[in-house]
Amino acid sequence: MLVFVVVYHERGVSKAAKKLGLGQPAVSNTLAKLRVRFSDPLFLRPGFRPTPKASQIAVVMPMLVQVQMAFGAIEKL
Repeated sequence: MLVFVVVYHERGVSKAAKKLGLGQPAVSNTLAKLRVRFSDPLFLRPGFRPTPKASQIAVVMPMLVQVQMAFGAIEKL
């Protein structure tokens, strides 16, 4: 989920990978899985423009990331 949020805001896999401290292949693989999961290319070329579905996902994804992080913190207690 976090990968999608960063890719969406950075508008590119390489930029997102650098920001996340991950390799570009790892981010690309995660994005490929998300494309299958949502049955959508998510981003279009040129310009790595988000699809309408990606824009909808981007609205709720940050909230889901926060929930995921909260559950992670609770599990550590």
